[in-house]
Amino acid sequence: MLNELQEHGLLLTDEWIHQKNWEGLQLSCKEYDIPIIRISSFQEAAQYKSPLILCPEAKLERFPLEQIPANKKVIYGPHGFTFPSQNWASGNSSHPDAVYNALSTWNKEIMNEFGGLRVPIVTLPFAVNIDEYKPIKPIEERSKKCIGYFKHRHPNDYLYFNSVIKPYILEKGYQIEEFNYNSSYPEEQLKNSCQDARFAIIIDASESQGFALEQIMSCDVPLLVWDVTTMHQFYNISLPNAQLNATSIPYWDATCGEKFDKPEMFISMLELLLSKLTEYRPRDYIVNTLSPKQCIQYILNEFKE
Repeated sequence: MLNELQEHGLLLTDEWIHQKNWEGLQLSCKEYDIPIIRISSFQEAAQYKSPLILCPEAKLERFPLEQIPANKKVIYGPHGFTFPSQNWASGNSSHPDAVYNALSTWNKEIMNEFGGLRVPIVTLPFAVNIDEYKPIKPIEERSKKCIGYFKHRHPNDYLYFNSVIKPYILEKGYQIEEFNYNSSYPEEQLKNSCQDARFAIIIDASESQGFALEQIMSCDVPLLVWDVTTMHQFYNISLPNAQLNATSIPYWDATCGEKFDKPEMFISMLELLLSKLTEYRPRDYIVNTLSPKQCIQYILNEFKE
């Protein structure tokens, strides 16, 4: 498929696509000299020889399965839904050349918990800009500073951080630069902060991919993640009455830092992180897992014949 994409381009519908996903897609295609062609219908897509169509909002009323052009694969999503809508529900007619991109494993499992979809569910993340987000000096040469990143958590969780954890960190001589998603902040400010931070504390709700966290890791900043276990920890939204297992950090391994899900573990996990700061390799994980080249490979592997 790669040769065909390089020769004929990748087709992208004119639906809305998240800015970070759009940037990641462009980076991946640039790595392999793949043109991106915007289309407004499957009828228009049929005029091109490209083997692949991306439909980010998965609007079946505009891009129905039944009208997928011959000799083309279609990736619907990831912006269609979290919980399957009726027209996507399993049991309706399917199509052998279509899949739905849930971005990460926990999203996929929730969709399956609600009965699955009429097409296979896959996890195809978008690329991180590893050239823009990169370290400029090793941890031991950085200031005694950490980042605090907060997003969509219950106010009591912030209160616990401010009353218990923050004073503990300040007593150890660290400065804390805080970023709150709900208050907005210049992205350049976060990037600059990453260049001089020894670690980051993450208090975040469920994330389908978590670009901000991945950008921090790409700068080789280890994370201490107060993880969630369910979507119900996403503050002030209405959700179905179900378990809804989730995580704040869907792309992660032990080289990225430490994570925990109970507040009483915060101090001990912080001490563990501080004792191992120079041992973590979060950038290596991001480069190996979410680089522009690797993210195209995920797509190619999905449609390998």
